[in-house]
Amino acid sequence: MQSQMVIEGWRGVATEMGLWHPIQRGVTATVISGAILYGMKYPKHSFRENGSVKPFSSLTTDPSAITWQQHFILIPLVVGGVTALCT
Repeated sequence: MQSQMVIEGWRGVATEMGLWHPIQRGVTATVISGAILYGMKYPKHSFRENGSVKPFSSLTTDPSAITWQQHFILIPLVVGGVTALCT
């Protein structure tokens, strides 16, 4: 007779979904939080009036470029890093 596997806790659910390693969970959290923030256009100063993302100041000489402290991508990277390190 076979016994049915029981999934316990959020880690069990993540493992069952294919997110076995913390780095996989971190990348998934980064992508999901980035998509949500992009959809909400948050933070507002990271976007132009036409809806495009302003460039990063270290990569361009564009006068509308912003620093890393103000850039849209900072929040998803922090969320992904914390998720990978703490799970």
